[in-house]
Amino acid sequence: MTLGMFRQPGDQPEKQIQTRNVSKKVMAACPVLVLASIFAVSHTGSYQFSTPSATPSQDSQILAYVPYVKATNRILRSASAKSGEVLSLAKKWDAANQTGQLTPLSPVSFEDTIEDGARGDIFRAKAALVDKLLTYADQKMEKDHAGAVEDTLLAMRLTESLKYCDFRSVFNASVEEEREISLLRNNENSFDTATKQKIHAAISQVNANTQDLKALTRASRIQYSDYVSRLNKEPVTIEEVHRTVLVTRRITSDPKAHDMMRYIANALIQTPTDSGPEYLSDLRLAWAAESANHDLLKKTLSEI
Repeated sequence: MTLGMFRQPGDQPEKQIQTRNVSKKVMAACPVLVLASIFAVSHTGSYQFSTPSATPSQDSQILAYVPYVKATNRILRSASAKSGEVLSLAKKWDAANQTGQLTPLSPVSFEDTIEDGARGDIFRAKAALVDKLLTYADQKMEKDHAGAVEDTLLAMRLTESLKYCDFRSVFNASVEEEREISLLRNNENSFDTATKQKIHAAISQVNANTQDLKALTRASRIQYSDYVSRLNKEPVTIEEVHRTVLVTRRITSDPKAHDMMRYIANALIQTPTDSGPEYLSDLRLAWAAESANHDLLKKTLSEI
């Protein structure tokens, strides 16, 4: 899947995205392994390494986003972009999510992240669209409460649509949702009963979504096992898993988690992550953000 499908007329060629080569990094960091690998190759033949390829279904998932990403890039890069254009595009994107034309993007392999390739372009376009929607909602909140709330809830649905793709998307989406919820909370005294009921229903739906991160964790664990096997790496140690469990328990039990970002930072400072693999760092961030986000949702439901 190439990036050319998202290129707009006049765009600069994208910087070539380098695929992670974990084995090279490991060899560079440990000369002993370099010598060992040379010895192994000299005795057993050439080393074969293969990265899993996307299935036709996964390619189709990405291709479905192409017109929406192109339209988003075209509109948001225009200096004369109108709020009506942005809102219309966001509604079309949301409608495609509701009908199943657009679906969550599962990683092809453990190495596949939202920062890379076509998936990265899709996530960045969605994030830019959500940001613009929230900017417009904030600007018109004082004069048009109903319209501002509709825009905010639309942004929340777009955020949720690509939230549970991998651990990094969970964290980024939780940050977006914190902004969306805060915008509603900061203006709740101006809302009438009907508007509050609409907000309550939307937030209840988001808050009820508690199984997706567990499913993502299970799927990621399977992909991680495959990754370890393919690269002949040492798996995560029981000590690293135990440390992650302790972080998760502390996060879910602390009743003082009102400021999501400060709370996550404090939790991670108390439990260093530099000794563990990147996998556990991403997992901690995702579970911390999700837990703090649900705390904020519950608090909002009790107050609106």
